Amino acid sequence: NNFTFNNAVNLTITGTMTVSGNLIITATGNINTGTIAVAGNITTTETVIGGSGTIQVNGTGAQILQVNGSGGTGRLTNFSINKTAGTLTINDTIELDSGNASSAWTYTQGTVDASNSTISFRNSGNVSVDSGTMSFNNVIFNAGANFTINGNPNLSKDLVKYLKRR
Repeated sequence: NNFTFNNAVNLTITGTMTVSGNLIITATGNINTGTIAVAGNITTTETVIGGSGTIQVNGTGAQILQVNGSGGTGRLTNFSINKTAGTLTINDTIELDSGNASSAWTYTQGTVDASNSTISFRNSGNVSVDSGTMSFNNVIFNAGANFTINGNPNLSKDLVKYLKRR
């Protein structure tokens, strides 16, 4: 079953909400607390999102995280990869930003193809990247307070060589 955010509402999750199909985010307010575990694809065209909730990719087949497949930028709050099988393909520019709260990118396990993507960490709070040995393509750090990077991330293209406040 698919789940679509298409209205600027705040969603509060206690525990984990499981989406067995695709997650589509076109307009939302905040994802407050909890986890949305997605077995299908994730498409986000949202450019303003906040909250402390986490979107987790945990499907066993091929999955795609994208804006719309033809470029553009979409935003998520906290993001987690925990795939026991299949490949997560990341396309387009994905911004991780929860507003003034902390945001996190957490890689636990799984095959990730990020060769057609840019991951932008932008936040006015703290940013935590637990990357394990995940390979990134382009990475941009546009944030405020503090960055914490754990693991041994691999970069196949560019890391923006400066930090700037937005």
